[in-house]
Formats: sequence, structure tokens, C-alpha cells
Amino acid sequence: MHKNSPRFLSGLCFAALSTLAACSPSGSTNSTNSSDNLGNELANVAAPDLVKEPEFKAGQDYADVRKRLLGAGWIPAEYDAPSCSPYGYAPGEECHDRPEILNCSGTGKGYCEGYWIRRPHALRIVTIEGPDGAFDHSEKLEAKSLPEVARNANVQLTGAAAKAIGVKSIKVTEAWLVGSWGPSRTKSAHEACGTDSIVSFARDGTYRDGEGYGRYSLEGRKVTYFNRVLVDEAAETEDRSQFDESVEQTILPLSNQSMSEDGQTWYRCTSGE
Repeated sequence: MHKNSPRFLSGLCFAALSTLAACSPSGSTNSTNSSDNLGNELANVAAPDLVKEPEFKAGQDYADVRKRLLGAGWIPAEYDAPSCSPYGYAPGEECHDRPEILNCSGTGKGYCEGYWIRRPHALRIVTIEGPDGAFDHSEKLEAKSLPEVARNANVQLTGAAAKAIGVKSIKVTEAWLVGSWGPSRTKSAHEACGTDSIVSFARDGTYRDGEGYGRYSLEGRKVTYFNRVLVDEAAETEDRSQFDESVEQTILPLSNQSMSEDGQTWYRCTSGE
């Protein structure tokens, strides 16, 4: 599907060589210098964009679109949360055979969006009538932008596509979470750890923050807080009105030293090691 044929590329190289030869000093016999100069000049020749955006027609079956993309060397994106998350397409319906699908509306025409990578580019594909429906339109992006696209959907890029652009996902485990964390809106760990809103996670499954303490459990990237007790240190009293309630939050690692929880960025102040 590339328009640049081997003959075209040979012509390009021949033209470059001819130009260089014309610029060489007459009578030069230094083959080593000529070779070095040739390599330097060719390195500065702009390479043509060989990765062309595939052309599809609106209404084309998405199964056919996928087949063509795979055949052309495009890699489907994968994420560290179930396909079609975070919204889901319909109750009980999975997108396990469409790992590139990031999310679906589940209403109206059933729009879904998915991402493909072929360095240095990425392709955003939008379908209608769900992940197994028809192609609607596409948009060409830079591959390096996909990690941010994934983070905005509260997931991490994983699999072959992540490897292709040098992205490493972080697995959230209890050992990774244990320690103290502080919130910051200015991307400053110093500010985060200088507040009275520090949250500390212990290895025994307990946590403590500026207002009280309780227990937590971790499943994948989902943290469940329960058995919460509010503490009024001034009055030396404890409020157990929230003891039987539980709250679930999803953690998104931003680095080994920072994470996002419900849109709030937290920075590691101390580790549990």
C-alpha cells in the first residue's frame, strides 16, 4: 500500500549520489574521506514518510478494516484495564477480541474509538454500532501521544504497542503502594509532602490520613477503603459513623513516584521499604 516503490527509492539514492559527485573536488582520490562525506550527506537527506494513513470508506465493516491494518503492519493498542473501559459498550458485552478499543459510548449510534500504532504514527479509529460495527472515520496522530491518551482514559498502554514506542506500564501492588503519599496540584513533590493531607498505607492493610484511619484492600488498580474512623484529636474523640461504609477509588500510576486517584495527583513521600 506504499506509493514509494523500490525503483523510486533507487532513483532517489542515485540522484543524491549524483549531486554529491558533482560537488566533489576534481581529481580527488581519497576514498575514505569520500565515503565519510557521502555518509554524512545521506544522513542529512530527509527520508520520505513511508507510513501512509490507510484509506477506508465510511460504513465499511470494521472486521475488514482490522484485517487490512494488521496486514499492513499496524499494531493494535492494548490497555491494563478490560477492553471498552472505562465506559463499556453494553451490559454483558465484551471487547476482548478488539483490544485496541479504548471506550464506547453505549448510547446513540454506539460510537467506539480505538487506537493503532505503526511508528512513528498512531491511528485513531472510530466505529459505529459498537466495536464490531462499521468504520466511521479515522485520525492520524503521533505514536508518542498515545500514553497521554491512555492516561486521560484512566488506563495504561501495554502489550506490543507499548513496547513499540518504549513505554513501560507500572503494576500496582501492595508493595508499590505501601508508604506515604501527598497531594499536589502544581506537580511538586515538595509541596505534596509538606501538607497535612498525607495518606499512609501500611503493609497490614491499614491506612491513616489527616482526618482518621481505617482499612484498605487492593485489587488490580482498585483500592477499597473501609472501616473508617474519624478522629478529633482536639476533643480526643472518635467518630465511627462511616465504619460500615466503603469507598472505591482507581489508582493510575504516573511514574514510580507519583499516581493519580480520582483526578488528584499524589506524590510519594516515603516508601514502605
